[in-house]
Amino acid sequence: MVKDSKVKKKKKTSFQVDGVTLNTGIGLGYAFLHPGFQSHLATNRRPLPQPKTQEELAQLHQALANLADEIQSLIDQQALASLATQTYHIPPSLASRDILDVYLMLAKDPHWHRQLIDKVNSGTSALDAVDQTLQSISEKLKTKKKNSLWQERISDFEDLSTRLKRHLSPSREVSKTSKDNSAIIVIADRIGPAELLDYDRSRLAGLILVEQSQTSHVAIVARSLGIPVVGGMNKSIHKINSGDYILVDGNEGRVHIRPTTEIINSVDWESLTHKKSLEDPNWESLTYLSAQTLDGITLSLFLNAGLVEDVDYINKSGAEGVGLYRTEIPFMMRPNLPTVNEQITLYKEIIQRAGRYPVTFRTLDVGGDKVLPYLERLKAGNSLKEEGPTRLAYDRPILLRYQVRALIRACEGTELSIMLPMVAEASEVKAAREVLENEIERERKKGNPVPEKIRLGAMIEVPSLVYQLPHLFSDVDFLSVGSNDLFQFFYAIDREYLKLSERYDVLSPTFLRLLKSIQDQCASANIPLSVCGEMAGRPLEALALIGLGYRNFSMSAPAVPLVKKMIRSLNYQEVSNYMAELCSFSLVNPRENLSCFAKDHNIFID
Repeated sequence: MVKDSKVKKKKKTSFQVDGVTLNTGIGLGYAFLHPGFQSHLATNRRPLPQPKTQEELAQLHQALANLADEIQSLIDQQALASLATQTYHIPPSLASRDILDVYLMLAKDPHWHRQLIDKVNSGTSALDAVDQTLQSISEKLKTKKKNSLWQERISDFEDLSTRLKRHLSPSREVSKTSKDNSAIIVIADRIGPAELLDYDRSRLAGLILVEQSQTSHVAIVARSLGIPVVGGMNKSIHKINSGDYILVDGNEGRVHIRPTTEIINSVDWESLTHKKSLEDPNWESLTYLSAQTLDGITLSLFLNAGLVEDVDYINKSGAEGVGLYRTEIPFMMRPNLPTVNEQITLYKEIIQRAGRYPVTFRTLDVGGDKVLPYLERLKAGNSLKEEGPTRLAYDRPILLRYQVRALIRACEGTELSIMLPMVAEASEVKAAREVLENEIERERKKGNPVPEKIRLGAMIEVPSLVYQLPHLFSDVDFLSVGSNDLFQFFYAIDREYLKLSERYDVLSPTFLRLLKSIQDQCASANIPLSVCGEMAGRPLEALALIGLGYRNFSMSAPAVPLVKKMIRSLNYQEVSNYMAELCSFSLVNPRENLSCFAKDHNIFID
């Protein structure tokens, strides 16, 4: 007999897994393994007795009806309104509603129903028919190209299949709430948006995914809920056990499994939610103050928005309007192209919510991982299999015409500002302006009112455009630097390839000199210029941009008070002089130097 003193328990060690940030913030809680996680492991389910076909069919039909009712309940106004009362105080998002509408359509898909019924008619139990049909659908969808809408459809059908099986066998349902009120971190290979909404949002502290698409439906819903999300996890994530203590650091794209006290204490808990700066009463005093430096230089801060509800944060954040409204999200969430009238309704609501504040609409920015399910149907001739961004003026003129037509009608009697994404050649802007002018003339001939003033701008995201700016100035009213894509293309990196993306810094002298060249050219031509990438919303990076001469910035709502506080603590001339000096050095990375300068001059950067 072995003595108790000799028995040693194997200590569970702490370890870390790096991934990709899908939503910022920090969450701490106990691991909850979402149904289907580690589904690659063999199951021990015993085979069911030979089913009675008619009974199984009756159960299947009833389960399908219950499934549709369940999803419809999520769409009901009362269910969606509950989002606004949860801990994060974030309004229900338009994207969430659109996603659930598509979700309901899939749940009622007659082709899916037919596959299920055929398998039951062949003698398979309803439960096994769900599994076999899911496997068949997944195999077909996996043959489609990566990072496309088809990959998200796999997640949708996995979610629907799990729900359907719960209706077929209620005793098998996995409870997503326990008797205590502990915070949980949900871990999944994939998870559907409706399944995420099933969880108790007062306890949901974070989400860990094997998938890594920042534009997936569940990532969009998670952002509307304020839940930190890390995706793109490697196989190490399967070492997590149910009930393990987990720290999700969405700011760094990192997950700590069974974190030590030292790790927990080292976390920046001020970043607990990405909406914190707007909820903190300490920031309210900045709302009505101008973004003016100590030496009297006034800068302009605007919002980046992609949902109708985002526009409501103009007043609360102290912004001066919407500098970038991403119009593609409603297009991405629909199975078919939104009609002109549907677009008009959406744009009018945005304008109405903005009130007296200006809104700049960016036309569709699609391609790559932002896929429209109906895109290829709109291409005459051979279908296009591109992975890169779509130049709408050339590749999809019908999309651009319809969108411009809707914007003209929505902005009748007011000012219309349109910004073109992913411009690589000056000729593309000329083509877009021709489309705009033709649509204006079309409305006038019909006797319809048109906007009082129209401004056309373009985003500088492709390095080739930097060398064509003089040829572009005659066709644009303003320009905006999209620092995220410009940085990515400048260094030829994929931001989701961690090892390569971490090698370069937006504050490198080379990239800063590129930004300075853009600013100098626009200033000489008297063309208004702004920055609307992530650089604009980070105090230290925004400080560098100010030193380069930039005066207009567009960012997420929570970043506005942070950047405004930074601006109100600096001397513009001192920063300009220092940046000129810093860019002349042959430093590998001047980030530390700029940070020290800020601290020495009491400039707020944290």
